[in-house]
Amino acid sequence: MANHIVNQLIILEVDQARLDQILHAIKYSATNQKADHAVRFAKDRVGSNSIDFKKIVPFPHIVTTCCASAQTTAQGIVGINWDNWRIKHWGTRCNSYQNFGTGNQIQFTTIVYTPELVIETLSQLFPDAQFSHQWADSDNIGFSVGHQIWQDGVIINRYHPSNCSASAYEQAATLLDINLKDCGFVYDRALSTYQYDKTQDQRISPP
Repeated sequence: MANHIVNQLIILEVDQARLDQILHAIKYSATNQKADHAVRFAKDRVGSNSIDFKKIVPFPHIVTTCCASAQTTAQGIVGINWDNWRIKHWGTRCNSYQNFGTGNQIQFTTIVYTPELVIETLSQLFPDAQFSHQWADSDNIGFSVGHQIWQDGVIINRYHPSNCSASAYEQAATLLDINLKDCGFVYDRALSTYQYDKTQDQRISPP
């Protein structure tokens, strides 16, 4: 089963008019949402605070299925594996889902990987803005955690804590809005990080 990566995008250093322009340019719309794989998330996707990867790094032609690994022939493009195309051009297998947010923030989810290539291109499209991008694996807490700030295609600040370090667990907890102790993660002073204790995990129902 594929892991889910929770992402948070914050648009910085722009006035309200420019922010509105950026949000309008990248949001899902009612006309294109049904062409994507996760129609079940349609209500989450439509609105100002959402991010449609196709608006930033478009497909070479319109595809109606996001996660199909079968090869496609259309408009002279033969034998393209769309999973591979998305990973190469977006950095992740599928478009975003579970979008929500207010103001200058968008939170969204991706499968397995974070869409670094999309955020890089986004920063090039709007070089006057800064884009703060944080992410964390919601299935394996403490893994795949990071924070980068982009401007005009360049990372101007980055923080990638080591997997399972105390910093990784704490950054993930903040982004995922969870309590580590309630999830069974107990700080071990000897190891200077958190250890999982199933008996402390309040998410697991007692037998």
